[in-house]
Amino acid sequence: MMASMRTKRSLKFKAKVALAALRDDKTVNELATLYGVQLTRN
Repeated sequence: MMASMRTKRSLKFKAKVALAALRDDKTVNELATLYGVQLTRN
C-alpha cells in the first residue's frame, strides 16, 4: 500500500481561506466544505 501524498496549497489559496475565516460569517465546517479541505485536530 502506498502512503497518500499531502496536497500542497499555494500561498494565495491559504490567504484566501484565512481571510474568509477572519470575516467570521461562516463556521469552520462550512469553510472546510467550501474550500475542499479536511479538518484535523492536533
